Amino acid sequence: MSVIIHCSGPLAIPSAHHPWRHPRTGSGPGEPARAVVRPLRGVAGPRAWLCRVARFQETGQRHFVAQIEQAGVEAGAEVRWHSDHWLAELVTDERRALIIGQVFPLNNAAAAQIATDKVATCALLAAAGLPAVPHHLLRFRNLPDPVALTRELVGLPAVLKPHRESSGVDVLRAVDEAQARTALAHLASRYRAIAVSPFLPIEDEFRLVVLDGEVLLVYRKVTAPGEWRHNLHFGARPELDVDPAALPALTSLALAAMRALDLRFASVDVAVVAGRPSVLEVNSGVILEHFSHAGDRHRALAADVYRAAVRACLA
Repeated sequence: MSVIIHCSGPLAIPSAHHPWRHPRTGSGPGEPARAVVRPLRGVAGPRAWLCRVARFQETGQRHFVAQIEQAGVEAGAEVRWHSDHWLAELVTDERRALIIGQVFPLNNAAAAQIATDKVATCALLAAAGLPAVPHHLLRFRNLPDPVALTRELVGLPAVLKPHRESSGVDVLRAVDEAQARTALAHLASRYRAIAVSPFLPIEDEFRLVVLDGEVLLVYRKVTAPGEWRHNLHFGARPELDVDPAALPALTSLALAAMRALDLRFASVDVAVVAGRPSVLEVNSGVILEHFSHAGDRHRALAADVYRAAVRACLA
């Protein structure tokens, strides 16, 4: 089965300089059994290209796909998938909603973009008087000594990361100047700017998923042995048994962060340092795939979250 895409802009035209690539898998022409591209007869200009993309089983088999389809059925909506289950239309007689990746049409565009930027998020949370792990912007252009600036901003050890969404990719810890120089050189080769934050002794980290002022899901992230990052992508375990005594403070902070960022639907990561919770980051794309694979109960809870989000989209 193939997905047919009519390319609508010059950057979508395959060439030596701008090869067509699938937005999720990154595959392109010349890679075995990934993409076949040919011009559409009788049509001139950028729209003359027709891209046939082979179905990628790993994308179509995400739990998210089945969860959205079930939520659509329950909401009385037809679910139409495009681009190998990366883009969904939910259609009823009265409404149409689009989902791309795990981003739902519930947040305004500016708020969603701010939440993907760790530095911008930190700035707004600080302006609202909310505790947040500091994130400073470091631009590499015309910067003679990024290590010196890192020391000036947060000292060492430090955490160096892309300032926009990364799912833990290229999140690096630098304990001393030598590690900082190596990490910064790596990041400078990949990004024009990064976020710099202090390395803090995080005692606990929690994720709260919020929709319209209601916390739908709370879980604790337990790091994998030998790993300092709390990302499920790096083997952290999502624990559902959260201490009830911790919930009021976590909930209050997450809801306040959502209000400060003008968000309806997002996940809020809260780090506990020296017994005090602080917002680590906020994600306007609510991704629960690794969480869903942790067990039947996790999968059911993820389905509940997406069911509520679909209902909100079609309300």
